[in-house]
Amino acid sequence: MPAKTHEDLPGELWLGVFRQCLSSSRRDAQLSRLSLVCKRWHELVTRAPELWDTVVLSGDRDFESEAKLRTYLERSQQMHLSVELNGSRVDFEKVARAAEMVGEEQSRLATLAISHDDIATLSEAVNIIGVEDDSSTPRPLHELQSLQIGWTRPTTNGSSVEEDFLHDFGVFSKSENLRNLSIPLGFTLTMEAAFWPKLTSLTIRNEPGQEVGDNSGFLASIMDMLQGSVALVHLVIHCTHRVPIFSPRGRPYAKCIPMTRLESIDVWVPSVGMNIIQAIEAPGLRTVSLKDVRTGVNWPMEYWRSSNIVMRQWAAIDHPLDVVRFDSFRQSHFYDLQFIFWDVPVNRIVFVDCTMPDKYEYGSTIGPVSDTEELTIELHRCDGDLDYVCGLASWLQERSSALPRFVINDRSLTSEEIVAMLEAKWEAAAEAEEAVEDGVSSPFVLGGPFHFNGEEEDYVLHVNPAPPGAHIPNAPAELGAAFEWNAEEDEQGGHSLLLPRDISQ
Repeated sequence: MPAKTHEDLPGELWLGVFRQCLSSSRRDAQLSRLSLVCKRWHELVTRAPELWDTVVLSGDRDFESEAKLRTYLERSQQMHLSVELNGSRVDFEKVARAAEMVGEEQSRLATLAISHDDIATLSEAVNIIGVEDDSSTPRPLHELQSLQIGWTRPTTNGSSVEEDFLHDFGVFSKSENLRNLSIPLGFTLTMEAAFWPKLTSLTIRNEPGQEVGDNSGFLASIMDMLQGSVALVHLVIHCTHRVPIFSPRGRPYAKCIPMTRLESIDVWVPSVGMNIIQAIEAPGLRTVSLKDVRTGVNWPMEYWRSSNIVMRQWAAIDHPLDVVRFDSFRQSHFYDLQFIFWDVPVNRIVFVDCTMPDKYEYGSTIGPVSDTEELTIELHRCDGDLDYVCGLASWLQERSSALPRFVINDRSLTSEEIVAMLEAKWEAAAEAEEAVEDGVSSPFVLGGPFHFNGEEEDYVLHVNPAPPGAHIPNAPAELGAAFEWNAEEDEQGGHSLLLPRDISQ
């Protein structure tokens, strides 16, 4: 007989619905509300261990009492546990108490994320969870598969933090099933640990206050990690404002590390991540993500160019890359970037928050021209995106090459739209050229504040008072040496620019 009310539906069906609706950030409130709907739902929620296997403590209120953590630990019964301890600005005693309770669940702890803004508190909490009481013996966390450690200390005025982690280097060394590891720069783990040969994902990032300092020790430690991670598939290096190391002769710091299983790499460049890139041989690489972190930093250009040359040595692989992503690159930086993927075909190129170049050797980043029909180029929140698309499409059409698929801000452009854009641009350019020859229509060419007076012996280009924020070009530098400003303001408060009649010559 078919179910008539929600009371008639099987409990397993409701539990499946509950699991789909729960989120880690609002789990407490969601479970509480579900248990208050009716007596049956209360029993279903409180007696289902699979609903209590993920616990998040964040802020002083969650750490104040043991009640919340204990409730999750008890109701999850023997389920594998996922624990997140966000203890920033929480007293050491409270964090230590929670760490002790988590450490006692060593036999079923599968995922652990722990962070704090105090390096000493963070180090001690890590030791409490990962080391046996009153000894230096690592706990046998055999079920641990994912470990994330974060130092979230805020700094002011760009000041650096000269502190070291105080954890036991042997912590987690018996976690032979660990596959995903995320640690701060400088957090060292013994290379004797059982998990290194099986690790598939490694993330290393500097935290606030670690942006400056000597890289030698860090690099040696990271190189050792990569050398031991023979099964690594995904590598993330997010470090800012740390200058790459180069030898006195200017050659990049390099060490050949074969990583045959590596498929994706996500690196902030140039920074210390560039040293890591140039040390890797990754014949199976499929995805590359590069973010430019030079904003506000005066990077010597030799750091960038030398590293690009080294990158080409390993980037010239024998298969197309699936995705190459460029994030936060500025127009001037592309002139160096074009050397990287000269010989590498790419299926999909993504630009995010970039300033696209107006003049650029487009073919340098898109691989062989014959492959452009299978290529997708995406531009998201990029300045100059339409001009870039038109310029590239024009360049390809001149060579009788197929147009790639263009996507701008999640909207795909059809071939008809691109052709229409090109025709409009060519028509506008033709009108502009004709207008300049007639000496009558400067606004289209140079902007609204300009207008010609063609009745004099020489053409005079008047520049009306510009609105706030408008760009008035510098005549010799931007318009050519033949142009000359009349620096005296006219009656309307504008200026005039002298254009000799033989300017076309």
